[in-house]
Amino acid sequence: VRRIEDFRDFHDIASLAKKMVELERHVMFPTVYRLIELALLLPVATTTVERAFSSMKIIKTKLRSKMSEAGLMT
Repeated sequence: VRRIEDFRDFHDIASLAKKMVELERHVMFPTVYRLIELALLLPVATTTVERAFSSMKIIKTKLRSKMSEAGLMT
């Protein structure tokens, strides 16, 4: 893909993906295009998981603070 003149001056992945679709290169290079799609989705997926764990931490902390010593012994 780098040898093709149309793809030399890109500085981010999103613009590369747009250009591939405009020039219909995503059909010629399906694996490259799929990797670009996955790279664009990764930050979103990571953020969602981090938010879920953050929410779990808040709930877990509130439950711990409400536990009494008698409840911990059983």
